[in-house]
Order: sequence, then C-alpha cells, then structure tokens
Amino acid sequence: MILWRDELSVGFEAIDDDHRELVDIINRFEQDIGVAAARRTAQELNRFALHHFTREEAIQQACGYPAREYHRQQHAELMRQLERVSGALDEQARSDAGHGVPDMVSLVRRWILHHILQSDTLLKPYVAPHASLAEDRPAFVRVSTHRTIFYADVSVLIIDDVQFQRMIITRMLRSLGFTDVREAADGAAGLDSCVRSWPDLIICDIGMSPINGLAFLRMLQAEEKRQGAHPAPVVYLTGHNDSASVIEAKKLGAAGYLIKPVKITDLVRRIDSALVRFTSTHSGA
Repeated sequence: MILWRDELSVGFEAIDDDHRELVDIINRFEQDIGVAAARRTAQELNRFALHHFTREEAIQQACGYPAREYHRQQHAELMRQLERVSGALDEQARSDAGHGVPDMVSLVRRWILHHILQSDTLLKPYVAPHASLAEDRPAFVRVSTHRTIFYADVSVLIIDDVQFQRMIITRMLRSLGFTDVREAADGAAGLDSCVRSWPDLIICDIGMSPINGLAFLRMLQAEEKRQGAHPAPVVYLTGHNDSASVIEAKKLGAAGYLIKPVKITDLVRRIDSALVRFTSTHSGA
C-alpha cells in the first residue's frame, strides 16, 4: 500500500489533490490484483490522466516551467503505455492467458516511482511560489477611489484558433475568479459572439486564421460603432512583442498584448490595466 508523504508533494494543491487520487486508484488495485480489477483500474487511470495531464500542463505553462514540453512528452508516453496494457488485459480476459496484469502492476509502480517522485517533483520550485495566487489575491480591480470591478461581474471572450491555448487561458481566468468566460475558434465566430452578447473584455490571438486578430478588431470597431455599443478592450496574444502586427494593434487602439506562453501573473497585470484604462476612459470614473 502506498501512503501519501511529503516527498510526493509538489507544493501546488490542485496537482497534489490529483496525485492523492492516483494513489487511491493504485491502492484499490493492489488490494485485489486480478484481470477484472486491472481492467477497471485501466479505465480509472484513463479518466484520471485525461483531466490530470491537461490540468498539470496548463499549470506548468502558467508558471513558466521550462521543461514543460519534455514533461508533456512523458505524459504522452504514459498514455501509450496505458493503451498497450489495456489491450493486453482485454486479450487476457478473452483467452485467460497473457501478461496484462503484471504489466499493469509494473505500469502503476513506474507511474509513482519514476514519474511522480522523479519528474513531477522537479515542478516544485516553479509551481509552489504560485500555489496561493488565486486564493490570496482579491478577485477584483479598483478602478478609482469610488469604483471597484469584481472579476465575477466581468464577461470575457477568448478568441484563438488553437483549442489548447483557449483552454489554458480559460482555466487561468476561472482560477482568478472570472465566471463568465466564453470561447471562439476564429475571428468570425468571435464577432458573432460579440454581437449576440457584448463582452466586457476580449482576449484575442493576433495571428489566427482565416481572419487574424487585426482584421477582427477592425470589424469589431465597425460593429460597435454601428450598434452604438460600449467598446470592449481587446488584449492580444502574440509570440513576439516587436512585430509589425503588435505595432499595428496599438495604432488600432488595442488594450495591450501578452507574450505566449502566457504566465498568470502577466495575465492579471494586463487585465487589470485594460479594465482600469477602458473603464475610466469610457465612463468618466
């Protein structure tokens, strides 16, 4: 039986909670090692990995972990190993022969002894300093001495043609206290979402296709003018801070930009700045 101990902790509660769940899955399996239990464990591990790996990789990116690509490759390899073991277990269940069960025993022990104890614990210096960011930081921005904007009251639209990037930003925003977060996969879908329900803040990839971020902003400004809508601040996502697109975005009145991969501390600063500047400019606060 595996007991949770300090050596398994990375100092970030969301990751540690997932790892405690993994320990529980493995302990249940080792109390009843057999084909049926091993197949059930394989299903539990697959469900666990799908949500845990996504969560952990998003946290790594938010905290600027430099080895995140190598770590992602390790996650992918664990999924491949799990798929192979699941196939062996299915064959063993059909023929009452094979090596699926011992393969499962070997996999779960490697998962704990190699991946968590050796690879995941390397995260600690990077993720632990950010562990209490969302909990300790007030979920609001003070616009003036007379007005405060609470994140829970701010609607945000994320526009990016990369689903994984949208997911990461969404997770960051929700961890900060934003509750109304929508997504769009391209500029056309983003504009349609705006027209249906105008957001308070837009975070938009500058290099997406077929309609890039600059074309989207021009169309947005024309539609806001046509409908008399309150202009929404647009914060761009970009891979370069000195590109011609960034310069053009500033000329068009963008609220700022974030360099990918986005860190949660940079996201907070940019959002607060955009909300303060645009709210003050357009409300006279």
